[in-house]
Amino acid sequence: MSIGLLRVLLQSQTITNAQAEHYGNALKSGKEILPMLFADGIISPRSLGELVARVFSYPLLDLHHYPRSNVITDVLSEEQMVQNRCIPIFRRGRKVYLAVSDPTQIQNFQKITFSSGVTIDLVVVPDDQLSSLLEWLGQRSTTILKEISEEQEAAQPSQALYIDNEEAEDGPIPRFIHKTLSDALNAGASDIHFEFYEQMARVRFRVDGQLREVVQPPVAVRGQLASRIKVMARLDISEKRVPQDGRIQIAFHKHGRPIDFRVSTLPTLFGEKVVMRILNSDAATLNIDQLGFEPFQKEMLLEAIHRPYGMVLVTGPTGSGKTVSLYTCLNILNTEDVNISTAEDPAEINLPGINQVNVNDKQGLTFAA
Repeated sequence: MSIGLLRVLLQSQTITNAQAEHYGNALKSGKEILPMLFADGIISPRSLGELVARVFSYPLLDLHHYPRSNVITDVLSEEQMVQNRCIPIFRRGRKVYLAVSDPTQIQNFQKITFSSGVTIDLVVVPDDQLSSLLEWLGQRSTTILKEISEEQEAAQPSQALYIDNEEAEDGPIPRFIHKTLSDALNAGASDIHFEFYEQMARVRFRVDGQLREVVQPPVAVRGQLASRIKVMARLDISEKRVPQDGRIQIAFHKHGRPIDFRVSTLPTLFGEKVVMRILNSDAATLNIDQLGFEPFQKEMLLEAIHRPYGMVLVTGPTGSGKTVSLYTCLNILNTEDVNISTAEDPAEINLPGINQVNVNDKQGLTFAA
């Protein structure tokens, strides 16, 4: 709850000045004051919803009549929904309607609009109904993990490695993987790490260069998760002794176009670690002015890439913008009168007008060759 909503309660004479000061101090100390208001009998969730809907001229929705399965899950991750106390419930073209109990959190909703690329409109719902739907979404994720674990326990050993039948597309493991990839896109991650150990398994996202754990799937399904991803990337699921590299392309409704993922596997003591790099094809359309260079740095870079000889080294940690910078430079040089060929391992973004070559060590097509 925000100060703005507290001000609405004061202006509507729902609370006194003394109560406003009391709850305001509680809010400043980091306490959640909506439960306090409800527990103190100041106002009910339903009455609060009716009040803010009337004050801010937003429609009021009773979620008891809303099919929970209609929740839109490809705009925000569950973490973002809980953090901002909002749930995408309807979509109309590029506009998404968020169910909220506090529409005064304008900055949060503006951030959602910026990060998701969709237009946001608000629908007010009673706070207890919003909490119930958020809780259901959390339980649904837990259910998927439970289904994965139960499926593993029921499977025969010979079935554990193969998940490529038609029914599997609707199974818990494909759904878990799809949800994980969607959450990674919503979080702005550059990489997804599936890691398996003796007593645990975990999934981590790299966001702004930092790895953070997002979920721990059952350790019993590590083989199934790795094998499913390898099937999607057209890798050899029978080969677990050497690293493999592949590529996956998946269409997500929110993005309106397929998203490419580069897949790398690495044999470890307790299964194959899988790392998926999200390949953002939009990055190559960036103008150099959008890369964040200081004016003198931009001048140095442009002068260097236009030289007819020499080498430009681009270095930095994961997620620092090396790929974006390189492809943007290639776009600058990509003119009708210039012939450009690249040697890449692998090519991450397709650039029309440039001859891109994937190196292939096995066939002798190396960087040196």
